[in-house]
Amino acid sequence: MLWSMSRYAVQSFNNMKMDIKIFEIRKEFHELPWTVIIFNHSKVGDRQLFSDLFSTQSWDKYRGEDGVVSDDVRFCINYWNELGMVEKYGPFVPECIQFDEDRMPAVYRSTADKVLMQKFGAGHKFEIDGMVVDNFIVQ
Repeated sequence: MLWSMSRYAVQSFNNMKMDIKIFEIRKEFHELPWTVIIFNHSKVGDRQLFSDLFSTQSWDKYRGEDGVVSDDVRFCINYWNELGMVEKYGPFVPECIQFDEDRMPAVYRSTADKVLMQKFGAGHKFEIDGMVVDNFIVQ
């Protein structure tokens, strides 16, 4: 699924058999995207994306006392709403992001196809907008 908000673009990829979902987030003026892999996606869901992003040093988590938030936080708020997370968990509040101490966040500063090849090798099928592709290289 491709989703964009002014200076951000997100593409997500599913592999139901492996029970993983991959998000590639591109941000204006940044050469490399943030690629997040969510393992056991059927159990943890999309919510894990946000805690993984907030666990990295390269993601701006600024939220001032005056209520001013960084563009990264504003993006998270909008994408949280787009994914329908408000109905499940309430509004996005950066300070309330929950981290699972039993797992390491899987966030990479590389393209999703490179991360996939590194982590899983060739030959895995992923679904993009209902179309099944090999390692999401659409030809």
